[in-house]
Amino acid sequence: MINTSNFSLGLMMKSGLFDSDGLNEILEHELAIGNEISEMSAWPKSCQRLIILEYRFKKLHDKRDLNYRLVDDPHYWYAQYSTENDKECLACKFNVLI
Repeated sequence: MINTSNFSLGLMMKSGLFDSDGLNEILEHELAIGNEISEMSAWPKSCQRLIILEYRFKKLHDKRDLNYRLVDDPHYWYAQYSTENDKECLACKFNVLI
């Protein structure tokens, strides 16, 4: 897992890891309730910024400017929010945060 107390990650979080305000809001909420960033990368071809959380999203977030998809594929992840153009994606693994 990525240590979110890391200085450079802390600076990135203040300005937002995503260009999308909606994805940043969901990410901030999930981290505040105990979820953790598991992976940060790109997902060729279209996704330039992919962040995968260790645990499932705690709730469905009402973000009209984002697409929600239940992927439910163990080769990938459980669910995701992405921008309309799929340039950015916030996904979550299958683990459940208790």
